[in-house]
Amino acid sequence: MFSCVAQKKITTNDLLSITEKDLMEIDSLNKINVYYYDKVNTTNVKSITTFGKLIWSRKKNGEINFNKKNLKTIAREYVKGNDKFFSSLELYLIYLIYVYNSNHQNYLSFAERAYIGGHITENLYNCKHKANEPLNSSIASRFIHNLKNHKNRFNREFENYNYYGLKFLKKYYLQEYSPNDNDFYYKKHIKREGRPSKPNRVF
Repeated sequence: MFSCVAQKKITTNDLLSITEKDLMEIDSLNKINVYYYDKVNTTNVKSITTFGKLIWSRKKNGEINFNKKNLKTIAREYVKGNDKFFSSLELYLIYLIYVYNSNHQNYLSFAERAYIGGHITENLYNCKHKANEPLNSSIASRFIHNLKNHKNRFNREFENYNYYGLKFLKKYYLQEYSPNDNDFYYKKHIKREGRPSKPNRVF
């Protein structure tokens, strides 16, 4: 699942200075500037993209790998009381779920976003677990309670791959999720985006 390919070690200089409100403003710009997005809010978008490169990378064969050392650093810093590492990872998760718009950023498919977001969620829970903090469904609930979860798409991805074998993701996602008519409609009518045969390896 993880691979320590040549990636930059995460430091305090790499942490995000934006807020969740900033992300929502970027999302608003997405809707207005679909074809000219690269010309607006460049600094914030660049900082998010740069941070993401410290968390995961794509090999030449398309395989997505997570930087195990950086994720361990985030967990270690969180246990020590440095919340900024944790909050930056959580902001990146929010970006993937709420803001990322494939209309003009045609790099990650929806299946890839779900896969990466699922693993980030697992790591956020792992941070709290190592810090001996109470766990609840608040992190996983972000996949469900947002307008971009069209026809329960995240649920379909997670369910089809048994939540990628991630115990925290599965437990706390299922505490929030409940099937509804939209889910049935999705199964019957919506064609899924090229589902990979091995989601934990190649997209």
